[in-house]
Amino acid sequence: MQSGQQWHRHLITPEISLGRFSCSAYRFFGFVGFVVGTIVLLYAARQRNVPYGIALLIILGTLVTSLLHTMATKIVIGEERLVFYHHFISALLTSVVLAKLLNLPVLYLLDITILALGAFLACARLGCLMVGCCHGRGFRFGIQYADRHVAAGFPPQFKGVPLFPIQAVESLWVTTIIIVAHLNFSLEPGIIAGWFIATYCPARFLFEFTRWRPRHSYFHGLSEAQWTSIFLLLIAGTLEYRGLLPYRWWHLAVLGLLLTLAGLVVLRSYSQRDDRFDLASANHLSEIAEAISLSELAASRASKADRDVADIFVGCTSLGVRISATKIPELAGDTYHYAISRRRKVLTEEAASRLAKHILEFTRLPGSVELIKGSRGVFHLLIHSRLHVEANASSSDTP
Repeated sequence: MQSGQQWHRHLITPEISLGRFSCSAYRFFGFVGFVVGTIVLLYAARQRNVPYGIALLIILGTLVTSLLHTMATKIVIGEERLVFYHHFISALLTSVVLAKLLNLPVLYLLDITILALGAFLACARLGCLMVGCCHGRGFRFGIQYADRHVAAGFPPQFKGVPLFPIQAVESLWVTTIIIVAHLNFSLEPGIIAGWFIATYCPARFLFEFTRWRPRHSYFHGLSEAQWTSIFLLLIAGTLEYRGLLPYRWWHLAVLGLLLTLAGLVVLRSYSQRDDRFDLASANHLSEIAEAISLSELAASRASKADRDVADIFVGCTSLGVRISATKIPELAGDTYHYAISRRRKVLTEEAASRLAKHILEFTRLPGSVELIKGSRGVFHLLIHSRLHVEANASSSDTP
């Protein structure tokens, strides 16, 4: 099973090497995206009789605003953060300003800018896939990142954990959006802008449920990208309703569905009766992965020092979930023991079962599994190695 899941080991690499040339895969695909986006923009400009000089001004203006935005972000928060939606909005505003200054049709410039940005994003997400940024949640047949990715900045607690390749899914979806826009749409001004926002933003909203996000990017149960998706759809819907963008009834239907879903998520995040949403959130699962990693490291060091007596490290998440790990050596094969409990709250069997499932996703230990309810709200997850299982099976077959 493991070998079948590691087919991507030689393809998903944080560095691209072409002969003597070597660079970060993230930067490489970012450059490829810039080249492809430029070609798409020039082609779309030619279709709409927009002078190449104006198209080059759009490129230059987008680069300048993106650079200024990146520098301002680094000054404010102390680190560099590249967020597509931030640069998407700044690029659209740049196009609007250029159109007003040069007395050009605003919607034409918006259309060609959005096509170029979409082409760039489709390539850039492949760079994200290579280095492991913007990665998905645990997934049985997902991508496993290794030590070389950790050295490039990938979170060490997720090393070896199969993660859903949401970056590749997003790249494929955006590519489809751009191709359909080129093949099937007329040159009606603004139709590309409405199409992209009505198809990408709802998909991005859903993609966020499968993606890990840092704690600071969530507000009332939704990530920053999800709120931005709603904001862009509201702006586009308002412009269509007022006749400033080509009207399509299904765009407003998509907006209504997304607002309904967002409302349900926000209400659920406020629910005091059921915190399953919080326990399974990307932030909390990240904390669980880190707690498991630290407890396993402590157990490994302790077992090397003394196989009979060991200090047990207990990891604790922000929601009070406690996890400890011990390795029980036996002649028939090792047994891995994870104790799960919750501070100040009683851990239900359903919650313990869900947490045990996530532990199995993170540890990827082969063998039989037992979840035993102990006293004082403590559950014990036992993973018996395959050797242990085979020994028990052979002993049971002995007459």
